[in-house]
Amino acid sequence: MNKTMKKHLYRKKTHWQYSLVAGLISLFLLLGNIGEVFGQIDAGDDWTQPVNVSNSGSSSDPIVLVDSQSVTHLFWTDDFEGNRYAQVGVDGTWSEPRSVIVPFSGNESMVIPGPADTFYAFWLIEGELFYSWAKPANLGLNAAWQPVRRLAEFVLCFDVFMDEDQAIHLAYLTQSQPNADPAGIYYTQKPLGRGWTVGQPVYTSPYFRTMDVTRAHVQVTAGVITLESTQDESGQTEKQIYVAWDEPYLYRSMINRSTDGSNYWPEPLEIDAIEVMSGSSMVFGSDLIVWNNQVLMVWKNQVSQTDCEILYKTYDGAGDWGDDLPLYSSLTGCPAKSGFIAGLENYLLWYAEDGSELVLSAWNGSQWSDVRSETSLSGFWDPVSEKTLTLEGRHLAYHAGENQLVAVGSDVNGSQDIWYTRKALEDVDTWYAPYASWSSIQRINYAQHGLSDVHILTDSQGSRYMAWLQSPDLLAERQPLMDALPVQIHFARLDETGWSEPVAITVGGEHNPTQFMAVTADSDDLMAAWRNESGCQITFTSVPIHRALSTREWMDPVLVPTPPGICSSPMLVSAGEGHVYAAYAVLVNEGRGIYINHSADGGRSWEQAVQVFDGQASGWEMVDQPILVISGSRMHVLWQQPSPYDPQISQGVGYAYSDDGGMTWRVADEQLEEKMEWAGLAASSNNSLLRSWEYSDFGLIQITTQISLDGGQNWSMAVTIERQGELIGAPVMVPDGVGGIHLLLLIYGAQGKATLEHWVWDNGGWNARENLDTGYVTNGDAGELSAVVSPQNELGVAYSTMNGQNGAQSLYVVFSQGGEGLQDDQAPLVSWESLLPSTTNPEILENDVLASDDLAAATPTPATFSKTPERVHSFSTWIAPIGGALAAGLIVTLVFWKRMTRDKK
Repeated sequence: MNKTMKKHLYRKKTHWQYSLVAGLISLFLLLGNIGEVFGQIDAGDDWTQPVNVSNSGSSSDPIVLVDSQSVTHLFWTDDFEGNRYAQVGVDGTWSEPRSVIVPFSGNESMVIPGPADTFYAFWLIEGELFYSWAKPANLGLNAAWQPVRRLAEFVLCFDVFMDEDQAIHLAYLTQSQPNADPAGIYYTQKPLGRGWTVGQPVYTSPYFRTMDVTRAHVQVTAGVITLESTQDESGQTEKQIYVAWDEPYLYRSMINRSTDGSNYWPEPLEIDAIEVMSGSSMVFGSDLIVWNNQVLMVWKNQVSQTDCEILYKTYDGAGDWGDDLPLYSSLTGCPAKSGFIAGLENYLLWYAEDGSELVLSAWNGSQWSDVRSETSLSGFWDPVSEKTLTLEGRHLAYHAGENQLVAVGSDVNGSQDIWYTRKALEDVDTWYAPYASWSSIQRINYAQHGLSDVHILTDSQGSRYMAWLQSPDLLAERQPLMDALPVQIHFARLDETGWSEPVAITVGGEHNPTQFMAVTADSDDLMAAWRNESGCQITFTSVPIHRALSTREWMDPVLVPTPPGICSSPMLVSAGEGHVYAAYAVLVNEGRGIYINHSADGGRSWEQAVQVFDGQASGWEMVDQPILVISGSRMHVLWQQPSPYDPQISQGVGYAYSDDGGMTWRVADEQLEEKMEWAGLAASSNNSLLRSWEYSDFGLIQITTQISLDGGQNWSMAVTIERQGELIGAPVMVPDGVGGIHLLLLIYGAQGKATLEHWVWDNGGWNARENLDTGYVTNGDAGELSAVVSPQNELGVAYSTMNGQNGAQSLYVVFSQGGEGLQDDQAPLVSWESLLPSTTNPEILENDVLASDDLAAATPTPATFSKTPERVHSFSTWIAPIGGALAAGLIVTLVFWKRMTRDKK
């Protein structure tokens, strides 16, 4: 509500105005709730309530400094009184703001801790670069700063860094002028107790002559690196200086290194490069630091106007650059400002901000933490003005004495005061999700052909198992007999000695499985279902999972009662206490649609099928690929509409939910897509519901996702991640036990290598985790991909590959290790890295007598839904709720405007 409206309301306090205010407040609350539910999820930041330091308005460009005595110093610019200063000590009491004379201006200046307990300031005035220094105790005095010195001319941008030897390093970008040095990147340094060295050219280029200041960027860092040595066990140490910069007209970011104190700079290296023909993509904005005996570099890849990838790599100082790895993906564009915050004992912080948004991540020397959105800085409540304020123009500093991160900023949507807040950093280790680096890759099986439907499984103790379909391997002379031999279920388990030899499970004389599905129940039973080769026959069986290596333990197969037709894509879900649900599709012809069967006794007997979706009545020519998810008391089903011209391509998805145990279903909406190649549905442990689908074309993979926080009744706007390459097999989505949903992609890249990409949905979007180079080259032939998260929150992934020359297949498994709760001197119960496939025959378990199960079938409570599926068009946008809210607000306004007119009469 603006100031004019507030004055008008206070001037005429009649009853209709109060009613009008109430109506508008209700409208804003409704819209606010929508934004709160479907906006970015708060990372749980814990900033203190911001303190108004200036209390004057018209303030901007704050700079915050923390000295060695734990005193925090704050400078800012007042539009009327010039430079202002205040400080706060360990007692938490702020001094009264005062006017001070300082040589620097806030928006083009850097102030850093200098040698011998000083602060060094650097600033630009019309292209001239100056510096000065002051003691912390004198910062509030007009005579605090030493005489100003000029360092360089025609400067567009600069960067400053002080190393552990208290030497100050300065890099800057200049444009050539008559009788001046060529345009380029220059470097100078000030060793402790000495003056500045003569500026040395690091790299010159005529492209810098016309560079706009908004595109200029340079970074400098330096530090002592201990190099590995074969002759000296202690290694050799040397100080190395690094300078990085952008050449945006060449779509490149560059880096150079000097190892002799800046006397010699070799030819620079490209950080990353994008082909000019790639459209708007551009690599720029590198952040660079020497930390913990390594060089860490972070940079931005602007994929499009709205999509931005934040990438990073490390360097060991001896010539070995690591791979380009993803740190963070933004769907709102590349951040305008980013950098490192050092000083923490075991971590290095990286921040990025663009306008009101600030994100943080911690680096521990080998791994990034989750990227945290510090949402409380983007909107906090000021109890004095009774307004929600947003801090922009922020400046950050590390408070070593209190182990806190300090932030200052100006409230752009308020009176433009300067605010101060801080955040404790004792919990940085909790920023890390329970997934660390990938384990070593292990090959489980090798087959000549016919390996399919791979499933990786876990029981309640976190033990690992594998199940898949495989045709018998045949000798070359018996190849014509291949089709006559039955496909078999193969099973393997992981124990202290490694993976067992796979065992072929024969499950019935005339049953030839296809479209195999396997899950585990809370009773640690392995449940399996598959489609028989002919007609609509779905077969079910189960076995206690720890006894599955014994073929005698498997339950005799049971046929699930199905409607007539051609069945497809069976899926199983265990609901606990013996309740099992089987979902499947009748693909074509009359009766086509999605069906579900229920068993209350662990699959020994089944109720008749219930139709979830009537494809014939809805005008769908084909229906397939159902996905069944149970979240709380609600059941959800997602299915696809295959193209009649290419069954591998779908034209859209449908979605329905049930609140009465699957007896009746409400068809909520449909999503249409020309060439959908995969669709997935998953519910997190906090009952968020995600649905995603994939579209690929000309080497570009697009994964589109929507989230629902109200059980599938409304869906957010779609967000998309794009990857280069081709998919090998279908992606997999799997939830964990801490509120996240994992997306796994097996991608065939430009060099023919297969990469396993790992994404996690948290903080309202997909966040990239560590990718895995699988180490094999493929021609992109389809494979299999499966994933599971154990009750201990460890992620397991299985995938198969195909040799394009002879069709041979291999099955691999790999784990993303958590180690949650483990100390350095502890080890997990099973060390996944050291396990190798066992070459010994598996131990066949004795045929123990099973105790009779006490199965109590729960009776579902019928809901008031009609048995005829109801189609509700939600449009998967906020047009309906927002439009309704605006309409309601307009009606309220018109009604009370009419009452006001009548009262005046």
